[in-house]
Amino acid sequence: MQLKTVSEVLQGASLSLRKSGIAMPRFEAELLLSYVTGYSRIELFEKQTERIKPATLLIFDKALKKRCAHKPLAYITGEKYFYGYRFLVNDDVLIPRPETELIVDRVAELIKPENRVIDPPYTILDLGTGTGNIAITLALVMPGTTEVWAVDISKPALSVAQKNAQMHAVRDKIIWRKGNYFQAIEKDALGSYFNLIVANPPYVSEDEFPLLPITVREYEPKKALFGGKDGLDGYRSIIREIKNYVRVPAILMMEAGCKQKEQIEQLCRSSNLFHDIKWHHDLAGHNRLMEGLIQALPCRCDG
Repeated sequence: MQLKTVSEVLQGASLSLRKSGIAMPRFEAELLLSYVTGYSRIELFEKQTERIKPATLLIFDKALKKRCAHKPLAYITGEKYFYGYRFLVNDDVLIPRPETELIVDRVAELIKPENRVIDPPYTILDLGTGTGNIAITLALVMPGTTEVWAVDISKPALSVAQKNAQMHAVRDKIIWRKGNYFQAIEKDALGSYFNLIVANPPYVSEDEFPLLPITVREYEPKKALFGGKDGLDGYRSIIREIKNYVRVPAILMMEAGCKQKEQIEQLCRSSNLFHDIKWHHDLAGHNRLMEGLIQALPCRCDG
């Protein structure tokens, strides 16, 4: 059997991906072959006439079939980059999105002396940590005095997050808890403790779920996507309980669906907790990140 060259393999894979409706088929073919061979994309370009070994081609063909069936590339390669850092992923966790990097960008801005509205030391709580991408990245880029907690209801997801933290040498710098949002830390009896809480709650509604791309709907964990009938269950829970766990001034940052601004703002204003609410746009111009400032808490005294 005549062995195929890198060029021939890429050409055939690109055609298969295009027929399957995959955007940027040549680019994805190169990513898949890079994953299987261990070559960078630049090296693939330099090795166009090199012939692929049968065992390698067999692995590549299996990966290609999965991608043609619209399995997300990150689940095939087992990795995704976030904020320039490599993260392990599997089907127990949501694949990190570029728009979520807004949270890290905004935190970095907030801690600059000229922008500071919350006081160090920073105590950060990441609700629904998933791969750990937000908590781990903040542990890497924030000042050494920062304390980071990471919470997730899924034990398998926490396992992935801890492996990622180990890979980036910050596992022991993060406090891990399993549970549903603030319920995960109730036993710690922290009281007024956190001054920066970040979250990317599931925000897909009942009506929106069937309309999701097949790559998301069929492969990513439903628990990390579906936010209840109107997509706001997670936001309600967080806003309802946050007053018991913050020391003021404090910031709450939550990623949101691009059409949920008014509903989430109403939830925040109804709580009477937020002194100021800001929205930050993603690259598509959508209202993606809500930033709420809590300057004071309701009186907890009796009578």
